[in-house]
Amino acid sequence: MFHGARVFETGQGIPISLSVIAIAVGRRAGLAMEPIGAAGHFMAALLAPEDGGGGGDGGDEDFFLDAFNGRVMSRRVCFSYQGFVGRAGRRR
Repeated sequence: MFHGARVFETGQGIPISLSVIAIAVGRRAGLAMEPIGAAGHFMAALLAPEDGGGGGDGGDEDFFLDAFNGRVMSRRVCFSYQGFVGRAGRRR
């Protein structure tokens, strides 16, 4: 059973619970978000528009939310996680 209310009350939870909540809130706000698996960790991705609609101002990059540690990371930083997987994280 998912105890989302307990996560809200305490501000604590496991990475998957925190990320699922972040994704649900983000999607409700109209953001393109998806779950991302990393070695021993779970995060949420905030995806840039497919059309690159950032206008060249840095707004055309995916960002990754580590809800457990409270960090927002760029793709470059996220690639430093060994075994990172996901749409934007295919190994090269």
